[in-house]
Amino acid sequence: MFFNQDSYDQLQVPQEYRDIFNETSLKIQQQKGLTEEQISAIQKRGYFLVKLAQQANVKNIVEVGTAQGYQFYTFGKYFKDLESTGIVYSCDLRDVRNERMNSLFLKECFYVNGNSEKLSNSISSKTKIDMFFIDGAHQKGDVLSDIENLKHLQSDNCIWVFDDYDERFGIYEELKLLEEKHPNTSVVNQAHKKAKYSNNMLIVWGKM
Repeated sequence: MFFNQDSYDQLQVPQEYRDIFNETSLKIQQQKGLTEEQISAIQKRGYFLVKLAQQANVKNIVEVGTAQGYQFYTFGKYFKDLESTGIVYSCDLRDVRNERMNSLFLKECFYVNGNSEKLSNSISSKTKIDMFFIDGAHQKGDVLSDIENLKHLQSDNCIWVFDDYDERFGIYEELKLLEEKHPNTSVVNQAHKKAKYSNNMLIVWGKM
């Protein structure tokens, strides 16, 4: 599977992964006024990143920006289905996680109420992270700060995924520089083609 725009657009999401989206994120997307088509496009992200993790044989994941836990618990299901010892570590400044989902993935999901620095200090330096999903603060410098806080944990063949790669956000210029600097990257738009704004994520293969 190539992890590009075509593969995202053509992806069919299994019902059990749609259920996680519906329970954690659907109401929020509806409150934003999104159409069913637009919501259908956005909900693919969770399973798309799971497929990426499967392809790369990811053992441990770090996420910055938990929110209600859509991606957090989607990754948790990935590890639970594998019956592996893998863990997804996540942090946010506000704890608004879905309580029922949290109870389903107690072994697979580790949460810290705080920023990426606090999360980093909560993970053993011996733990190697194969995938980073960065979806935290969006002001200029925030992404670079998250990378600096977490990069000592990266494995030799890690993947970094940055959400909200869009000119609307302060992080745009630093993500643009990352794309230009790294030889192996791709950009995928999660938004439906009829959406007012793009909703890009930048995927970077390799260490920072």
